[in-house]
Amino acid sequence: MTQAIEDAACLSALTGALGHGPPFSDAELGGLRTLTVTGARSLEGLQACSGLTHLRIIGSEIDGLAVCRAMLALAHLEVIATRIGSLAGIVSCAGLERVDLLYTSLTSAADLLGLENLRRGALFGNPWDDQSWEALQAVAASGLLIDLPAGFDWSATRELWEGHGLCCGPVAGGMSMVVRPGLPMLTANAYDATAISFVRHDLTKPDFSAAKLFEDYAHRIGCPDLSEHANGRILGRGDVMLSWIDGSPLPAGDKAMLARFVQRFPSITFYALSQTRIDWEAAHDAYTLPQWFVDLRRTLESWLPRPPFIPVRFADGGHFSVAGRSFYLAQYGHGADEDEALTAAGFINIGLAVDDSRIFLAMQLNGGDRQIYTYDVLDAGRAIYEKRDPVPYFTPVADSYFELLDRVVALLPQDKDPILAVEL
Repeated sequence: MTQAIEDAACLSALTGALGHGPPFSDAELGGLRTLTVTGARSLEGLQACSGLTHLRIIGSEIDGLAVCRAMLALAHLEVIATRIGSLAGIVSCAGLERVDLLYTSLTSAADLLGLENLRRGALFGNPWDDQSWEALQAVAASGLLIDLPAGFDWSATRELWEGHGLCCGPVAGGMSMVVRPGLPMLTANAYDATAISFVRHDLTKPDFSAAKLFEDYAHRIGCPDLSEHANGRILGRGDVMLSWIDGSPLPAGDKAMLARFVQRFPSITFYALSQTRIDWEAAHDAYTLPQWFVDLRRTLESWLPRPPFIPVRFADGGHFSVAGRSFYLAQYGHGADEDEALTAAGFINIGLAVDDSRIFLAMQLNGGDRQIYTYDVLDAGRAIYEKRDPVPYFTPVADSYFELLDRVVALLPQDKDPILAVEL
């Protein structure tokens, strides 16, 4: 069967997987379970790998995936930084449950949406047409664990692709990239990529081009493992989330409050962060998070993972001083000087009031104090500017972040009806 495989990249991938060069027997090819192909121009002949359960294609330029028609056991497909004509062929893979498409040239999701058993996928940096983008959002909203970019990242990718053959945006809400799908032409790496946040007004520059962009950001060029970054955000719902909570190292009381929060929003997709993702973020932060918060992030980081962040509304009444108010539960920077001073005082902000941009939530970096505080950024900022201690301007509002979540009675999606907590 080796004679039918002529692409050098495919032969190299098989040599690495089987431990020897060609020729390869039909039994060897059919017995392979995983295969990563980098830099291919054709996949012809790989249909002999009929037993594959996981196929990864990186930095390639191929017409499509017709070879997948013979891979009936395929369960996980990854196409990364690749120029590809279509996904035609994958519909034959009845067991294909996960598809990850990262920075490809694909504009149509028709073949992807034709998969009967699709359960999850990470789809970042693809220039989908309008119809495909709307359909993918609907599928994600229906309960499938499909991780999508923010709408503005999708539209930026589409504009950048149509004008310059580039894709952009963060991977699963983390590292931002600009990628040129296909065989590398601008770098010596497996694919062309630079780790920057693309700014749309750059397109208005008269000398803008892919080559110029990579030249200007040569110091940010790299070839990270995009599969690992895509797996940094792990989606789950219902019983899956409850099993994560039960298996976490969190104290029993925290587990109980977290479980109640999940059970009260049964229609919501939540997500946790992988330890690799947490380590990556920690390497870029100027502070160390308390272990209880790291354990929480590995269990439940947030929900509805498509920006903008979905604010929450807290219950009325009781001793809860933010009762009845709505907050975004996410970190918002004030500015380098203010953030540095806040950290020096032992705090980081973790939320912002919906109705007052001066009011923030914060927690202490000291793991021994798990209280949640509120503060007025103008008061605290004035103290920082005047070289006074800002700590007196922080007022406790909850005994812990878990109590905060236990008091949530509604999620407030933009331009949609509130999602009300169910009674348990």
